[in-house]
Amino acid sequence: MSDDSTRDIIISRLEQLTGQLSAFRTEVTESLTALNERLTALKAKQYDTRPIWQAIEARLERLEEKFDRLSDKFDVVTGHLVSVQADSYRSSGVSMISKATERNDH
Repeated sequence: MSDDSTRDIIISRLEQLTGQLSAFRTEVTESLTALNERLTALKAKQYDTRPIWQAIEARLERLEEKFDRLSDKFDVVTGHLVSVQADSYRSSGVSMISKATERNDH
């Protein structure tokens, strides 16, 4: 497989992961907003909210674990992309430094 097609596949996957992270962030935000609305209603009724907060804390811990796993996967994919780019530059005889200098000059 050529370096260009490998890079395209990795870039495509990174774009997919970025979309998934965005959707995940939206879902978390909506969930937290809904929880906040429910808690506000409970506070108005003077209910004991301790069990609710315990459930929220447990849910937040699970979300943090999921986010950490996604972040780790994203780091691995990013590392692979950098490696592919470095290999591509090496095989083309262009150093990464000269390539970076070209980008900065334009």
